[in-house]
Amino acid sequence: MFNSTLVGNARNWFSKLPSRSIDGLEELPRAFCLNFTQRKKCAKNPIELARVKQRQGESTSAYVEHYKDECIHVKAFLEILKISGFMNGINNPELIKRLNDRVPQTFDELMKRTRSFIQGEVAAAT
Repeated sequence: MFNSTLVGNARNWFSKLPSRSIDGLEELPRAFCLNFTQRKKCAKNPIELARVKQRQGESTSAYVEHYKDECIHVKAFLEILKISGFMNGINNPELIKRLNDRVPQTFDELMKRTRSFIQGEVAAAT
């Protein structure tokens, strides 16, 4: 239904979003603005996702957002490249071990397991 309220480039952009690439209504405006602002970056090659690394001092949850923002700028990428790039860019040893013990088959699964890990870290810290 929402898709029918969009026209032109906005409708085209929304219809080409990968399934479940946006986690909720709060993320939709940010993704939309990233795609349509004047500061918009050029489309990136999917291989460039391999260069996205968790920054020194960057939290795991901030890296998740950072990585997803970069994915928006990648044109025609395979899901396996998103998964591989994310797993190669993370620097949390415990999360790396958990993901490598049972490698996620989809990016959605990867994000769910990562969010669960982050929630566990937050709960343990409080």
